[in-house]
This record gives sequence, C-alpha cells and structure tokens, in this order.
Amino acid sequence: GEGEGEGEGEGGADDAEGDVGGDEAVADPVGDGFGEDTVLEPAADDLAEDADADADIDAGVGDEADAVDMYAGAGPRDLPDGGPMGGGGSGRVAALAASERRRFEEVAAAAAAAAAAARDGGAWLSIERQWARRKAEAEDSFFGRMTPLAYATVQGWLAPPEGDMSARVTLVTQCSLDRLPRLRATLEAWRGPASVAVYIDAPRGSAAAAEREAALAQERRHLPAAVHTQLSISLLYARGGGMAEGGAEPGSAEEYDSLYPINALRNLAAGEARTELVFLLDVDFVPSAGLLRELQQQRPALLDTLTASRTALVVPAFEVDAAAPMPRVQSSLSALLRRGAASSFHEAHFRHGHGPTDAARWATASAPYEVAFEEYYEPYIIASRAWLPKYDERFRGYGMNKVQHLRAVAAAGARFVVLPLHFAAAHEHAKSAAWTRTLGPAAHPMHKMRIAALYARFKADAPPLPPPPPPHTR
Repeated sequence: GEGEGEGEGEGGADDAEGDVGGDEAVADPVGDGFGEDTVLEPAADDLAEDADADADIDAGVGDEADAVDMYAGAGPRDLPDGGPMGGGGSGRVAALAASERRRFEEVAAAAAAAAAAARDGGAWLSIERQWARRKAEAEDSFFGRMTPLAYATVQGWLAPPEGDMSARVTLVTQCSLDRLPRLRATLEAWRGPASVAVYIDAPRGSAAAAEREAALAQERRHLPAAVHTQLSISLLYARGGGMAEGGAEPGSAEEYDSLYPINALRNLAAGEARTELVFLLDVDFVPSAGLLRELQQQRPALLDTLTASRTALVVPAFEVDAAAPMPRVQSSLSALLRRGAASSFHEAHFRHGHGPTDAARWATASAPYEVAFEEYYEPYIIASRAWLPKYDERFRGYGMNKVQHLRAVAAAGARFVVLPLHFAAAHEHAKSAAWTRTLGPAAHPMHKMRIAALYARFKADAPPLPPPPPPHTR
C-alpha cells in the first residue's frame, strides 16, 4: 500500500495543576530542571542508552525507525528494483545518513538544554508536555514543519447520476494517472459504488493539468456502463511544479511537501462516498468475485452490525506472482498459496502489517472471527464513515501512512472482525514512484528519518489503545 490525514490535531500543551518548583529539593538524576523524574520522563540511563542507539538507527526514534526500515522493504513481492531485498544501495546515501544523524543529535542536545531552562510565562507545564513540546520543536528545527498542506481539489469531477442507491458499501481508493489500468481492474471486479481521488501532478489551471484531465476523461470511456454509472472521481492537484519538480533541495521539507499526497487523496475520496459504509482499499488490489453481492444478499446482518457499531470488517489481502493468473475465488487463491505462487501480503518483509489476520485460520473459516489489533497492523477494512477517523495528512509519499490510520481506528475503539471466503489480491509489481522518492536506495535519508519522527509524534498525540478482547470472544 502506498500508503495514503486522520488525527491531524496536535495536542496542545496542558497547564500544570501544581507548581513543581517548590522549596524542597527533589530527586532529579536527569538534571533537566524539571524536578523529580516521572515514568514518562527519560531517566539518565535511558538517555545514555538512547544516545548509543542513535548511532545505529537513522532517525533517533527507536522502534519507529526500525518499522520504517521494514516497511521500506515491504512488497508487493519485492521485484529486483533496488529495494532492501533487491540489492542496490549507495555509498553516497550512507554517508548522507551518517551526516544527518550527527546533525540530528546536535539539534536534540540543544533541545534538551533548552528544556532544562524552559518556563512558559512563569507557569510550568506538566513535565511530560514540556518534554514533548521541546522535542517537537527540535524535530521541526531539524526536519522543517511537519504539517498538513492545502491542495486545490475538484470534488465530484465525475459524479454518478442521482437516483436510488440500493448498494450499501462504497469502495474508496486513490491513484495517480499511471495507475489507471489497475484502477479499471479494481472497479470491474467490484461492480458497485466507488469513490476515487486522482492525483493530477500539475497545478490546477495549467496546460499540463488540462492535458492530464483530458487523458483521464479518455480513460473513463473504457469503463463498462455498470461501473461508469456508479463511479465518483475527484481530483487533487499538485502544489507548485508537482512531483516531477526538481528545484527543491534533496531531503528538504520542500521536497517532502512535493511527495505524493496519499492521505489527502484518501480523505478526499472518502468524503465523496455516497454510502455510510466504505471499503478502504489501495488501487493495486482486486476484490474477489461477488464480494459486494454476498455482503448485501447473504450477510445483511453483518452490514447492519457495521452500521450500528465500531466494527471494522477485515478483507484479507494477498499478493500473487506476476506470471500467475489473478485469483477470483478462494479455491483458486488456495491453489496458488499451496504452490508458493501467492502469499499473505507483506508476509516476507513486514508481517506485522497483515499477520494478525491469520491467513491460515481464514483458509478454513466459514464464519467471521475477531482478531486482536497489534502495532503496525494495517488491514483493508469495511466500516462506517460515522466514526472512522480521517487519515493524517502530514504523511506524504510512502511509509506508515496506512499504519497510522489503522492505529487511529483501533484507538477509536474498533473491533477487528475478519471476513471469511473473500479477499483482495494484488499482482507483484515494481515499486511505485512514491516509494522510490521516499524510501528508495537513492532517496535522501532525511525522508525516512522524517517519517519515523512523524509516526512517533502521531503516537504521542494519539489516545491510548484499548485493551485487546479476551481470547474467548475471538
């Protein structure tokens, strides 16, 4: 998944309920002037360990950096395109990473010194909030402001005719123009309402944008009538010179801001859905045959549950060898799995992404079953727009953008229930332009570091995850 802004708000600083700077001396081994250390404040030993760890990771944010590294190598099927499993790499990039890491350490040290003397108009903030604020300031100084951006859009550029909407689920996806053939395959398999946001990599009103709009209009004529009459297309335009612009300094905030705005596109598409229930899917995936029909005709009670509760219905995801036929039913997929021509999506590089779905259990299940959410779980889901969080539009390019959203879904109290018999599958293919520019072997290491820091910030601002369901309820 390219993953394509939910939980955009950054938590404001809370005033402390008491003055922690009293007359009595308190234990302060960190020596940061905050007084007695708390469980959320880094202890001196922990800070030393973190400093050592920073020498081994790209972003200085621990597990998040490791997760981005794994995500950088995630499929589909990692063709030999220079990714982490396909060779490549660059001494120039390695040298840049070391240089940027040293610069990040300098900024972090300066932030720690500032935090030690920080007061806010004479009123102390809580220790945790003060520490988080200074850390964010250091990151902004290092990476540039990591904020959502405003884009020119056209909602409902192509809209279905008004009329009776008997279908209950809208497929929601996004793509760039080079993915239009894959979009056609997805829509023809779905055969139901769909809302698609298309990225026009040129400023609105420009000659280049007009050319791309004409190409899109030509492509839609190839769609079957049954698809065309249920399709909504919205457009989102590039800022400035678009993705191909080469004027920004490599690794800079300006270059990051020019990356594929995947989460802004996802929000645009979801906002134009005409049904309460939405199927959130990436464009490379093809739904199994009869998925929508079975949900509406044979499992209407399940759709009622999705409408009335915070339940996310997981549609299992698989990846298929490029030379193998696209499976349309479970028996065909099972045959490919047995001979090693298909696998659970991201299984080899990033099993956290879809591992909790439990493909082995799904293969024999006849009824929906509940699974526990785990960190970095990012399934494709059907759920109600009434409670679904928005995608976090600070995430651009490739990496952690869908992971972020599913964590927000879990934090909103969702139950994750796996749909049996049906699935979505993607053929193996070369990495996208978004992956190449964000995490590819020639990409500037600042982008990977920025995404890791951004994900750590998102988690710090997000509400805590609820406890997992008891095993006997799954």
